[in-house]
Amino acid sequence: MKITHTLLLVFAVALMGACSDSPTEPRITPGFDVSCYQQFCSFQNNSTGGNYAAWIFGDGSPNSTQWQPTHLYPSCERFQARLTICPGPNSAANKCDETSGVIYPCPNVADPY
Repeated sequence: MKITHTLLLVFAVALMGACSDSPTEPRITPGFDVSCYQQFCSFQNNSTGGNYAAWIFGDGSPNSTQWQPTHLYPSCERFQARLTICPGPNSAANKCDETSGVIYPCPNVADPY
């Protein structure tokens, strides 16, 4: 009988853990657009389902947590920008989602690549 109670307890704990992703939690869908004038770029965050954004601009500069940041790139090269969207600033990584894109900050100059 004691083994049965232990198994039921383990089964109950396993079920509770499996229910941690509540259907009421919003689905996070990251997305962004960018427009640049020379090396100055404005990022339009189109993400849904999250309240916290973390940007990596791909040029070695400090990251940003602004929802709609602007950024001055150091040169007219291609950079890989990444946006991570989370429910909040201390969210577990498995609750977040990210997207990335190639940024060419000088759209009025012929792309040398």
